[in-house]
Amino acid sequence: MRALVAVDGSNTAETALDWYLECLHKPENELIIAHAGEPPSIPTFKLFAEGAAFPSDEITKIMAEQNKKMDKVKNKFALKCDQKKLKYKLVFMMYDGEPGESIIRTAEAEKCDAIVMGSRGLGAIRRTILGSVSDYVLHHSKMPVLICPKK
Repeated sequence: MRALVAVDGSNTAETALDWYLECLHKPENELIIAHAGEPPSIPTFKLFAEGAAFPSDEITKIMAEQNKKMDKVKNKFALKCDQKKLKYKLVFMMYDGEPGESIIRTAEAEKCDAIVMGSRGLGAIRRTILGSVSDYVLHHSKMPVLICPKK
């Protein structure tokens, strides 16, 4: 079995990985750890005339900060997998569109059999207004999805 565990830097994502390892994982399974990171937002200022470029040093700084955040998440989950001597693959990418779409596309591209992810535990009203990545994946995936609730 190939299982994709969708992660971010949250404790809920770590709980989802822990649950998968305790309850579903078998030594012959292949684990895909996927993170669909939000692309950095490059601020636009009215001070810049139409056609003027945003300062390249500022763009470099924003990109470096985003890469640092992704590396922190990557290292956290790689360390956990290495300690448990798991057969795993890290797939970290910036999403284009919605993060739920990226998770599903990654699971399909990696030929996964199931998706495991955490839920932030939004209430019905907040989920309706803000949307929910886990809700999106649950309703749009063609493969089984297991959602671990927030502790």
